[in-house]
Amino acid sequence: MKKLRSINLNLLPILHELLLERNVSHASEKLNLSQSATSDALGRLRDLFDDPLLIRAGKGMSITPFAEQLLPELEGAIADIERIFVSSETDMSQVDRSFVIATADYVTQLIFPRLLPILEAQAPGIKIQIVEFPADIQSRLQTGRINLVLAPIGILDEHRLNVTPVLEDELVVVASRNNPNIGDKLTRKTFIESGHVVQQPSVEIDQSFEIQTLINLDAVPRIVFRVPQFNLLPEIIENTNYLATIQRRLASKMVEQYNVRILESPVRYPRIKLAVLRNPVQDRDPVFAWLLEQITNIGQEINSTP
Repeated sequence: MKKLRSINLNLLPILHELLLERNVSHASEKLNLSQSATSDALGRLRDLFDDPLLIRAGKGMSITPFAEQLLPELEGAIADIERIFVSSETDMSQVDRSFVIATADYVTQLIFPRLLPILEAQAPGIKIQIVEFPADIQSRLQTGRINLVLAPIGILDEHRLNVTPVLEDELVVVASRNNPNIGDKLTRKTFIESGHVVQQPSVEIDQSFEIQTLINLDAVPRIVFRVPQFNLLPEIIENTNYLATIQRRLASKMVEQYNVRILESPVRYPRIKLAVLRNPVQDRDPVFAWLLEQITNIGQEINSTP
């Protein structure tokens, strides 16, 4: 077994980026190193672990089974080392970090106009990339390629994830004001028989939270159109007799700009609970903990607003 003093700990962040990026060139850019320096480090890491770590896979690269198992441990080790050297009184103005967050466009519009002014004032070196839900989101969370997910509780397998509730909302139905099929109230029969437009983040993810809930309640509507983003819904609803089941806060914004109205659903939904989901390793990171605190504070502010 190699002793710690014989190991160059500077190789750890290089190994981390190589396993995340699975590409020497991309890792070099992230590390601000030359490609030859990163390749040299990869050679030393292969000798150190007696494993190729990165291997050819078609036109790209993949990580070995050993590297796949190593990555979560590496994430934890780096977080622990950073915690040792970073004071609890971290000067956020000096932090230079990037975070990848998977969430829906509706949540982006709700949270980030409030979060970004805080980052600009207190932590200008923090950079955020918002991505849609990839098919392998669970794997990306476990391996650190996505730092956190902002999504309804129940949409992901939460085993081995830390979950922090952020805010709550309720689901309502929106319809065109010109829809001839609806009177003062929306009946269950009309709800079931009408065409529905739903937000579905990707082809690989079968159902949205709303549709999963309806399936569980044995009230599956006739879905005629699926869109990847919530912001595509308003004009479709305004110009058709289709319905959409969405969060009340989003519906309220739609009513202000489009010729649509909000209807109480004839199906009793549970309240939708939005949460931050992440690999427990992330909670060891004081900078991540600070970011999580800002997001949860914003959620509390939104919850307290009628």
